[in-house]
Amino acid sequence: MSLLQTLISKPRKVFLLDGFGALLSAILLAIVIAPNETLFGVPLTTANGLAIPAICFTIYSLGCYTLNPKSWPTYLLIIAVANLLYCCLIIYILFSQSLSTTLLGKAYFIIEIVTILCVVAIELLTINENRSI
Repeated sequence: MSLLQTLISKPRKVFLLDGFGALLSAILLAIVIAPNETLFGVPLTTANGLAIPAICFTIYSLGCYTLNPKSWPTYLLIIAVANLLYCCLIIYILFSQSLSTTLLGKAYFIIEIVTILCVVAIELLTINENRSI
């Protein structure tokens, strides 16, 4: 069984994946990106502002993992939509601050967007695959 199939068959683990991914994003934004404005071209307020929803997503997803709600598809759909909105916010910031964001900063955010979109795909596949059960 592949990793993807394992995740899809165990929805609770998808919340864990999302929670730890959001935690990693929050840590990178607050500890790596924020204090290195000249290196990434991302203002401190922007980096910290993006870390706040990442922390909220961490709490939400790890809370869902811990509480294991019976109506998990609804909770998983909520975090999938929140992740998509977060990607839209990052894209907006990239465009609005494109002149100040360095190549390294752009690369970081593009990697983050791609990673989040992969997690969203897993979340949506998990919801879809488990509807038939």
